[in-house]
Amino acid sequence: MPRLRRAFRDAYARIPTPDLWSTIEDREPRHPPSRPRLVAALAAVSVAALGLILLARVFPAGSPSPSSPSPVPFPTSPGAAGRNGLIAFIRVDPSTVREGVPRAGYLYVAQPDGSRAVQLGPASRGAPAWSPAWSPDGARLAFERVGGIYVTDAEGRQTTQVVPCRPGCLGLGSPAWSPDGGTLAFLGDLKGRHGLWTVNSDGSQLKLLKEGSFGSPDWSWDGRLVAVSGQVPVSEDPNAEGLFLVRADTGETERVIHLRPLGLGVVSGVSWSPKGDWLAFGAVSADGGFERAGIYLVRPDGSDLRRLTVPACPPDHCTDLGPAWSPDGQQIVFTRAGDERGTDGNEGDLYAVDVESGAITPLTTGPGLDCCASWQRLSRD
Repeated sequence: MPRLRRAFRDAYARIPTPDLWSTIEDREPRHPPSRPRLVAALAAVSVAALGLILLARVFPAGSPSPSSPSPVPFPTSPGAAGRNGLIAFIRVDPSTVREGVPRAGYLYVAQPDGSRAVQLGPASRGAPAWSPAWSPDGARLAFERVGGIYVTDAEGRQTTQVVPCRPGCLGLGSPAWSPDGGTLAFLGDLKGRHGLWTVNSDGSQLKLLKEGSFGSPDWSWDGRLVAVSGQVPVSEDPNAEGLFLVRADTGETERVIHLRPLGLGVVSGVSWSPKGDWLAFGAVSADGGFERAGIYLVRPDGSDLRRLTVPACPPDHCTDLGPAWSPDGQQIVFTRAGDERGTDGNEGDLYAVDVESGAITPLTTGPGLDCCASWQRLSRD
């Protein structure tokens, strides 16, 4: 679709190392505050690729270490999701934003209420990163940076490159864990093929699961399906744009939830609820306008579409994107991007919305430009 292809070109024009990145045309949307900025935002999260060298133990007195809870197996049935731990997210310093200079985000963690936000690790402070993702047991973080997909323990003591971005690789990003913690799904342009890939967490068995232009993926609670937003190649299905439920074993599309007939255009990746009963995603109006911007919920069968948030910002200057469920399934953390200094429409502040009541609570404020949250799962004990 022309709108997406223009988005990919615009977003990639901002990425450094042009010898590797300038030709990529499709990546994850993190978000947009005007029609032109909407286009650029459609690819922002998954293309961001600068990185994190080492996470270290930098927590203020009295705050819990993220590795303190004992890892527990992921629930084998819907429901037992565990308690809510730290929120990992990306922060861009607006004072560093310069025209023509690639944006650099850094990895932070905060308490579930947004307090005590700290940058992880002295060693990481010179190493930008994007797209953090807590493992199901809350003991590891996957993230992207220049060079590939990485995994670190929760304290940042050991960091491993899972998928390297070697010659022929045009970009990797947006990792997501399988429920058992054994596999990562991610977006990549590898070996001349672009789309949704999977790899074992030890770096083995790399394979292309689904070719297409997608946003950040997420797994179903049972590990059978991977949800992803975007579109498949026109040659496969000229009308296939929306939310895809892809079989994790074969890459076959089990269902496409078409949103354009409902007047919506997706601007961020998908997040699957812990019980498996809802998909959350960020959207705007189908024509790129903001009348219907917000975080939405829909059942995996495509029914019960529900608008959860309405951006409280001036028209054409704000939208909500990047939803991530809390482990207890009661809240969703998301980015609300508006007119803050230095924003390109992809970052702003983090908010949490109560799924039942719709009550919204701000988590981060101030000059820092935040996005891309992931919520750590703790033991239920």
